[in-house]
Formats: sequence, structure tokens, C-alpha cells
Amino acid sequence: MIKFFEYNWKVRDEWFDWCNQLATEELLIERRGGVGSILKTLFHIADVEYSWLRGIQGKEDVVFQFEDYHSLAKVKSLSDQLRNEIAEFLELQPISANFIGKELKSAHSY
Repeated sequence: MIKFFEYNWKVRDEWFDWCNQLATEELLIERRGGVGSILKTLFHIADVEYSWLRGIQGKEDVVFQFEDYHSLAKVKSLSDQLRNEIAEFLELQPISANFIGKELKSAHSY
């Protein structure tokens, strides 16, 4: 499961990097696929990942409203914040996309 999260974070960081070249208006255009716009889809991915993990922990869901995260910087910040909490639960150090893909030691091997 840890590799699944690491892979998702790597790909998400690549999407955030790619999206930096686009204007906010472009990120908000409603499109086919995903949940509408590119920005809404990135928000949805981070939100659902977090909700899913809270469900596994038996915790109440935290509802985030897209209207509160209406820019790439805000969605990236939320994604990073939630990633840190998920990594803490999984007993991982939060890692950047630049580090993912290298061999990682289990947190229990230290």
C-alpha cells in the first residue's frame, strides 16, 4: 500500500509541475473526464485519498470545499498538508517527487 501512495504522490507532483505553465482560467475550464476541470480533479484526488484513509482509521470524514481552494497554489498546499498527515499515519517521512523511485528503507528498519 505504501508504494501505491508514493506512486500517486509522484504522479500528482508531476501534474502540479505541469499545471504551473497554465493560467488559472485554463485550469478551471470544464472538461470531459475527471470531475470537471483540471483543478477540480486534482482537488478531488487529494480529498478522496484523505477521506479514504480517515475511513480506514475509523475517523470522521473531513469535508473540504473546492471553493476554498480555487487556485493551483491552494490545491497544492492542501495536497501537501494531507500528504504529510497520511505519511505520518503510514509511518513515512513526507517525500518529494524527486526522491520517489529511489529505493526506500522501511520505517521499521531503522
